[in-house]
Amino acid sequence: DLTIALFHDQLDWWSPIEQSDIEAKIEASVDLLLQGHYHQTSTKSIVSANGGYLKLAAGAAYQTGSWSKAAMYVTFDGSGVTIFPIRYEDRPKERWTLDTSLYPSPDYTERFEIPGKDASCQVGSSPSSACNTAMCDGSALRVKKSYERYGEALINLFSQFAPPEVGDYPDIEIPLAEVFVDLDISEQNGKVDDRDKGYDGKTKTLKQDALLQEIFHGNARTRVLLLIGDPGSGKTTLLQHYAMLCLEGSHGRLFPEADCVRVVFIELRNLIYDDRNRPVPLAEQIVGIYSALGLSADEVGLWWREMGKTESVLVLLDGLDEVTELEKRQAICRWIDDEGHAYCHRFFIVTTRRTGYVTSDGVVLQRKHREAILNDLDVGQQRDFMLKWFRAAAKFTKERGFTIHDNTSPEDKAKELYNYLYPDEDGRGEEKNTEEAGKKKKGLQEIACIPLLLKMMALLYQLRRFKPDSRIDLYKVVIDYLLHGRDNARQIPYGIAPEQSARVLALLAYTMHIEMRLDHSEGRMKEIMESRFQSLNTKVGLDTFFDFMVNRSGMLKPYANAYRFWHKTFQEYLASREMVRCSRSDDFIRSIVQHYDDRKWEWDETLKFYFAQIDADVFDSFMDQLFNPEITTEVLSRKLQLMKTLIRESPECSTGALCRKLKEPQLSLGVQWYVLDCLEVINKPAALDAVRDFYNRVKELSADDEVVRQRVLDK
Repeated sequence: DLTIALFHDQLDWWSPIEQSDIEAKIEASVDLLLQGHYHQTSTKSIVSANGGYLKLAAGAAYQTGSWSKAAMYVTFDGSGVTIFPIRYEDRPKERWTLDTSLYPSPDYTERFEIPGKDASCQVGSSPSSACNTAMCDGSALRVKKSYERYGEALINLFSQFAPPEVGDYPDIEIPLAEVFVDLDISEQNGKVDDRDKGYDGKTKTLKQDALLQEIFHGNARTRVLLLIGDPGSGKTTLLQHYAMLCLEGSHGRLFPEADCVRVVFIELRNLIYDDRNRPVPLAEQIVGIYSALGLSADEVGLWWREMGKTESVLVLLDGLDEVTELEKRQAICRWIDDEGHAYCHRFFIVTTRRTGYVTSDGVVLQRKHREAILNDLDVGQQRDFMLKWFRAAAKFTKERGFTIHDNTSPEDKAKELYNYLYPDEDGRGEEKNTEEAGKKKKGLQEIACIPLLLKMMALLYQLRRFKPDSRIDLYKVVIDYLLHGRDNARQIPYGIAPEQSARVLALLAYTMHIEMRLDHSEGRMKEIMESRFQSLNTKVGLDTFFDFMVNRSGMLKPYANAYRFWHKTFQEYLASREMVRCSRSDDFIRSIVQHYDDRKWEWDETLKFYFAQIDADVFDSFMDQLFNPEITTEVLSRKLQLMKTLIRESPECSTGALCRKLKEPQLSLGVQWYVLDCLEVINKPAALDAVRDFYNRVKELSADDEVVRQRVLDK
């Protein structure tokens, strides 16, 4: 007998309430699962404690639409099936024909065992078994074992990335798989060949797994994907998701045609360079970066040089923006151009903030690649994440046997936090439906769509029922809680106030910003801290303080032979606190203005935090220093959106300096247009008289550039 189940949607799209029960029933009772929706030919063996089955998926069979058209004949022989794949061609004639791209010649078919039909033929359950069988004879055994050591190291590395929800926080550890929600990614053009048929260059929004199938297996397939995301958008977490799928044997969701996918993960800031400041080849990078594993470049090179047609390597390169030297980012792009096209079965994903990939700075991939932008979480994804997170937190608390003082269900907690962010339309929310309340909620909704910040909100609501009013409010409470809130709740004395600790870390963060560093040695960090530590009234020693920051609060974490802040945004926030503390003189504010268009180090996020904390006098001084005769319209145009964001972030805005700038003859009309734009965003009646006076003067002015003059009058 042969039991067949037919599904359209993927199993991981089902409600989590029912999903595990459905999967267990299928595993116990089904031999073949025919999967729809996938639009890709795929064969995957599933083995579990409940039983197992063989999952088959094919392309769409209809003859219109944008998806590939494919199907398969499947012959059952009692213990397995033989697949004869076909595909549809419309040129030069419309016909179904043998698909020769899937299985090896000469017959281009493949046989697969059905789990449970013959005990001697069951597929092993080890995630790396498919990769291992390809190289299990003779000297290749040593190569196989070298990748096994590397794969185990990656799993250990990712277990340090994902489970702690904030820093090295040990109280609520939640695995990524339990809270990961499908992400929307806008696939962009990038650089494609004119020969790429079926690619219209339009932006498409796809889920994260479908994106890789489209990029690496679609009509305009390529082997290099540049993934761009804002701070906290989940770039590293997404790479971890991709890596764990492959390491745990679920690579069929990404590479449906592959029997095996090996993973390479490298943080680009750790790349090794030769004496000409060029990154060394990929195999040497793996050997050098993971030197503790005792790998050799010859062995690592065989991971991909001797691969079969149905095996692949997924190379994950994280954080181009965290390489601080412009020349090195340029060299890395050239290195990716070379490495990304050296082997047909190696696929590269490169992540960066927008500011790390600036083509006008020469940081550009010249060869064929595609680009995609990681979108913010929409309302449904936020709700889904909160529900998953609170359920996982409740499960963790119960499994660890912790005393539960709050009996509110995870579903109710998720609903309460969601309703705080998105009050009922009928006005029955917690606050009155005023214009000010509406602005506040809009600001909170803008930060809730950022995965990192939503995760922080969920954690603090779980622990303290805390509801933030703004992004700066959220970061302040998170930092204070990490520093001492947990130990205070347990009545563990420490001997230094949270504000004192924050001031020491703020000096460290700002100094690292000025020195353009994301990490420092322990000695250098202590040297920076010492100057602030000497002025503190505390009996705690610097060594004890540093140990606490690393081993208790998790604010600082070991990184190779150095230390760094747990997240880059923590360094940016703390640096802004030091900037606010020092903004008592125009000279210091002038030094901050110099970073407004800094091309060597990213200051945009730090400036946003800074503006969210300054008063009207500092705001006025900043504008007075910024709009000087040396400023160019090119800079102002490039930073236009940043300026609007800074103004909206600031709790206090002054129009004084901007109104005075409208009277300065040294400023060009082009620059004064941007002054008007700032006043428009501020939208205060106090500026009306100055704007009217400026309008009348410009109207009578005989300008060299009539286009600019008219543009100013229109504004």
